[in-house]
Amino acid sequence: MDTPIHRIGIVLLIVILLGGCTWKQQTESAYPVSPQPVLPGEYFITHHLMTDQGLIRTSFAEQHIYLSESLGLWMDYLVRKKDQNSFDQQFGVLQDEFLLDHHLLSWQIESDQKSKANALVDDLRVVAALQKADRLWKNAAYQTTAKEIAQALKDKNMYRGILSDYYDASTNRTSHTITLSYLDPKAIKELESLKIFTKQMTSNQL
Repeated sequence: MDTPIHRIGIVLLIVILLGGCTWKQQTESAYPVSPQPVLPGEYFITHHLMTDQGLIRTSFAEQHIYLSESLGLWMDYLVRKKDQNSFDQQFGVLQDEFLLDHHLLSWQIESDQKSKANALVDDLRVVAALQKADRLWKNAAYQTTAKEIAQALKDKNMYRGILSDYYDASTNRTSHTITLSYLDPKAIKELESLKIFTKQMTSNQL
């Protein structure tokens, strides 16, 4: 039965439905969905180990310790997840907290004190993550920082033409040993793509 009341009711129903769709669209645009679902491990890190400044603690101990290893692994994960906002936060942590004056990373921050030594494996991992991020999001700052770290590795972190475990700025000493698991072939090849290493230097490492 088609009466004015029925027509008014139908119009009101349409308005309510359209209003609901518009509100949903506004809500979705205000709170964009993460590129991929948040995994349980990621939730645990961001809600229980990460500080307000974006540093990742190693444990729940009262004395907080932060490692360049955690930073590099997290940056690599965020590139794989294609989460640029979170990656940029960690890029800021890298620049503000971990990079030393000579452009290598402090391997550990304890009681707000940065170690003056780096760990090759962590620096290489960060260089590789920055290069992946630059290819994905085309941010020149990523590659500039990767190149500075790579140049410092070449200048400070090699012994007899081979990358070594660490450089300690407090003693101006370069390690004379290399742990094989530190030599990441893909990351080392990024030093060549940045034009820091020649093909021969890369071949020597491999």
